[in-house]
Amino acid sequence: VCTPLTVACPIEPSSPLWAVFKDSKTTVCPKSGKTINEMTTPRRMRSKAKLEDGARDGGEPSGSHTETESEYDSDSDEEDDPWLVHLTFTAMDPVYGAELCSTTTYTNGTLVGPARWKDVIGFGRDGKPQIDWQNFDECVDGCLNDPDAADGEGAGFRYSPPASSSGGEDGGRSSPAYAASERSDDTAFGAAGLRTTAPGALSRFHDTRFFKAQEDIVEMEPPDPYFNGYLFGQQPAPDGPPVTGIPRLAVLAARASYGTGDQLDGSYPVGPLVPFCAYCHRLGLLYQEAGIPHEEYAVDGRDKAKWFLDAFPAGTTPAVQGTPGGVPGSEDCLRTTTGEHCVPWVGGFDEILKRCIEQSPAFAKVANDNGQYKTADVMKLLQRGGGAMFASIVATSELPIGQALVKRVMKMGNIEVVDGEDTMSRAFRLNAIASESLKDLDSMIGKLKGHFIGGDRPIQADVFAGTMLFWAHNAIESGFAQIPEAPCSLSDIGCGALRRYLERWVKRPSWRAQFHSSSLYSASLVMTAADRVRKMAPDVCQGGKALSEVMDRIRALDDHYRAEVGLDEPVTSDWTPVMGQTLPPAGPLVPGVPRKAVLSYRASYGSGDALDGPSQLGPIMPFCPYCHRLGLLLAEAGVPFETYVIDMRDKPAWFLEQLPAGTTPAMQGTPGGLPDSDQWMGEFDEILARAKQQSEAFAKVANDDGPYKTEYIGTLGSRIAMSQVAARYAESNLESAKPILGMYMQFGFIPQVPDESSPALRQRLINIAIDSFAELEDVIANLNGPFIGGKTPNQADAFLATMLYWSHNALECGLSPLPQAPCSLKEVGAPSAMEYLQRWVRRPSWKECYKSDSMYSAATMMVVCQMLANNASDMCDGGRQFYPVMARARMLDSSYCDGKTGLTCKAYFGHRMSGEYDDNDVDASPGPKGTPIPGAPRIAMLSARASDGDPLDPIDGVSPAGPLVPYCTYCIRLCLILAEARVPFELILIDHYAKPQWFRDAYPPAKTPAMQGTPGGVDSGEWVGGFSDLLERAVGQSVQVARIARQRGPLSLKDAETLCEKLTSALVGGRVLGSKYPAGKAYARQCLERAGVLPEEYMSKSDDELS
Repeated sequence: VCTPLTVACPIEPSSPLWAVFKDSKTTVCPKSGKTINEMTTPRRMRSKAKLEDGARDGGEPSGSHTETESEYDSDSDEEDDPWLVHLTFTAMDPVYGAELCSTTTYTNGTLVGPARWKDVIGFGRDGKPQIDWQNFDECVDGCLNDPDAADGEGAGFRYSPPASSSGGEDGGRSSPAYAASERSDDTAFGAAGLRTTAPGALSRFHDTRFFKAQEDIVEMEPPDPYFNGYLFGQQPAPDGPPVTGIPRLAVLAARASYGTGDQLDGSYPVGPLVPFCAYCHRLGLLYQEAGIPHEEYAVDGRDKAKWFLDAFPAGTTPAVQGTPGGVPGSEDCLRTTTGEHCVPWVGGFDEILKRCIEQSPAFAKVANDNGQYKTADVMKLLQRGGGAMFASIVATSELPIGQALVKRVMKMGNIEVVDGEDTMSRAFRLNAIASESLKDLDSMIGKLKGHFIGGDRPIQADVFAGTMLFWAHNAIESGFAQIPEAPCSLSDIGCGALRRYLERWVKRPSWRAQFHSSSLYSASLVMTAADRVRKMAPDVCQGGKALSEVMDRIRALDDHYRAEVGLDEPVTSDWTPVMGQTLPPAGPLVPGVPRKAVLSYRASYGSGDALDGPSQLGPIMPFCPYCHRLGLLLAEAGVPFETYVIDMRDKPAWFLEQLPAGTTPAMQGTPGGLPDSDQWMGEFDEILARAKQQSEAFAKVANDDGPYKTEYIGTLGSRIAMSQVAARYAESNLESAKPILGMYMQFGFIPQVPDESSPALRQRLINIAIDSFAELEDVIANLNGPFIGGKTPNQADAFLATMLYWSHNALECGLSPLPQAPCSLKEVGAPSAMEYLQRWVRRPSWKECYKSDSMYSAATMMVVCQMLANNASDMCDGGRQFYPVMARARMLDSSYCDGKTGLTCKAYFGHRMSGEYDDNDVDASPGPKGTPIPGAPRIAMLSARASDGDPLDPIDGVSPAGPLVPYCTYCIRLCLILAEARVPFELILIDHYAKPQWFRDAYPPAKTPAMQGTPGGVDSGEWVGGFSDLLERAVGQSVQVARIARQRGPLSLKDAETLCEKLTSALVGGRVLGSKYPAGKAYARQCLERAGVLPEEYMSKSDDELS
């Protein structure tokens, strides 16, 4: 197969056109008598080296070159000579054996470059090559020396000090890349106007959206669609301008496999987009360590999204929109437009870093160079070692482009280029330099006085070192590096200190958030480097074949990739269908990285009981506020720690063996535990005191220096939460409820009143909660900063946030006994408290502790509901009354819905009763028992099955019987309104073709929707129907329903109903037109009338015309 040629690029020996135009068949220009080769002489070009030499002689500073400047200029008028280029493109069709031919003639002025022909060879869904017929005779911008590829890790060996002015839009990496992308940008589905519709992943924890996350994430990312035979996905464009103080960061990303079936991808499935660019990661880590939330947009190096190139034509990364790091938008623009383009994207790593330091004191505090070693000293070794490592891989290449790559990388690493040195000697020398540099750096890291160069927390030098070491570590472990020991570990080559240093980095929340993984391995990173070697020096890797083992090895090590594409089954121990247990810790304690045991629960145990209902088994999620207080303080202090979730229902044997008391929180290691001991220690107060003594960083965060002391704030938060749950026990007559009631009142610092009646106690507790919410609102509304501790949280904040989170969930899910519930904090008079909690949830420390960035925790609600069901069953019908509470909690909790259970809970409107119609028990179906719970009506919804499983029915055929599924639009409308209003309800499915006898007896019209209970029904408990009547009563009986039903939009209810009636009538009527049966003809005409077609318009027309 003849691949496309680059056209209109400068003709020099490194150009692919050189071999085409230098031969004798090149056409001679009739005017000048010169060949195209002579007309495009190399003396017309001024190389980048000359540019830099001129800059050092008094012109522009070295490194100030930008991508918008031409690297070539003219020294003569000869470039105006006319010329013709007549090109013939041929390709052999391997399937039919036919030769395809395309000819095009270009004249002076008709060919604008740099440009290249589109790639006409693609891949089908089976991974086999196929011809893309639409791409013949089409050209796109860009040539083989594509500046976009400078984003890659190969250029990442170059280092420019942050204070310098060097650097193009890629942070100083102004050298051109070494290869074009495998296909043109226009063949990507995103460039053709298609893109995924799911939201992108964000690094800030408010959910990304993004990345999966989409991202990462990321989570990050939907399945990638095929387009033109390729399998590439793109992250959607951001919506509107960035939020002030929350910048957007575009990071270069790649996949561990692109699913093409080539020598690098093999048979591995396409992987998610994962950031790999060292410069991008440095900015992201500094953002994370400084506590600056930001949105992340992953830009596939092989398929940059059209929206990104439109918004930022340079297309380089890292790029930032918003501050800190970018430039503020025009106030006039933001004031007069929707704001999408008012805040520009800007690039250039050094410039972004400089602006971040100037614009954010928090960022400047982290991005300092005051550690044990200077950034320049550390990077000098890493730059030299990393450059030697990469250069040694291609050192034996005999191709001109490969040799040029070796020399370029050596110069970036400040490695001497010896003239006349043979390739093998050069390879040996480069391997020796790589090993020597790593060992020198290992010696430096081994002498650190703290965990990092900056002490207990990373600084700028750590961020630069960590990202480069991560690349070197992956290159060595995968066998991509050519040092004699590889594939091996850093420890195997005598660099154990570097390995331990990297492990400390990977355990930090900032690393996990930025890299979207806690793995020490990244197949996406190695893929980028391997792909570059395959393109630039195919003679050293058998065209990529020799690198397939490298990619197989790194993909086997990359847990994140394998988990995302389903290559690995979950590894569990002592697993039971209902409970499950957390695996015990593996290996010795890492100094300074304690282990924390956290009491946890599940949103559902999949048992089918009154609280679980039909919901599936959920993941174990931490809920204990005391455990979370410790975790938040550790995370805010930058102290890495390991978390072990302990299921309250099923504490694992290993934990009880090591801590017989089995209490949580418990700590092993320091800070928090005992020094020089692996013993687990409990008791919150003692752990907190030891942590302050053992860690200066922890003590600095766990201070009590704010305007409100921890004792007062902790008491207030506990009183709000405990008064609400205690009110649920107040009127119980069971002996088992009394000690639980006393415990909650004690925890809430609520005094007992002698001879107080149960109803009076309940009302007093509700009043305490209402008054305490008002007191809390006054406290938070008058803070001088976002937190009690000021700009960052302190100990009082950690104490308050954990209890406020509980109260927020109780209110929203309806567990709270307050009359407004289910409602928000705002609806109980605490809007500032809601904003305060949202600020907390967006912080990386929150996600690290709660294992979720959701505002909701169904597991937390499950604990309280289960205790009520066990100890005060007379107040909740054995827990049955709390099923709507748990259904709502599971619906809101993103860690359960669309998470590990795979559920999309928002599709379920309410509780499906077990008394619904069943094929095997038509008349004996008992229906719902008793009367509905006040405020939680029952709704009978007309339903049907996709198949009744009747093999004699021509519609069912051989299809098995399906479940009952709601289909009545009026019923669904009613359910949607109630669900949006947060009104709990029980959903009873009524089979359209076999309505159960209990329903006919209870409601003789047997029509749907029908309701029992309020809001919507009548107080007598009778079943009533009629959509309009039900909705009108619900509006009058519920403030929440009235608020939803009375909202006004651009389309009135009447207009919406008219449009929908016309649409459905036209669709159905058109389907039955042409029926030969009288009933069919009459129905078709009736549908046409409903669609607005007048009788005189259709009486005289044929069925074909009407259709």
